[in-house]
Amino acid sequence: MIDGDVIYAAAFGEGPAAVRVADGGVAWRGRWFGSTRPEVAGDLLVFGTSDGEVVAVRKSDGGAEWLARLDGGAAYPP
Repeated sequence: MIDGDVIYAAAFGEGPAAVRVADGGVAWRGRWFGSTRPEVAGDLLVFGTSDGEVVAVRKSDGGAEWLARLDGGAAYPP
């Protein structure tokens, strides 16, 4: 997902990550296993995990704002 001058991407093994369009440098990298494709919601990036969590992190630094655990397994893209 491209948002302004940053690309937000995730991989099943780990993610999401923020990559600068200008130079390809990694601005920050998340450490959630089984991350789904992230969605931008204002100043937050929201994604699911294979552990059944829905996570919101700050776009600026990847710090967690909130996490909700769902009943019943993996959380597909929100």
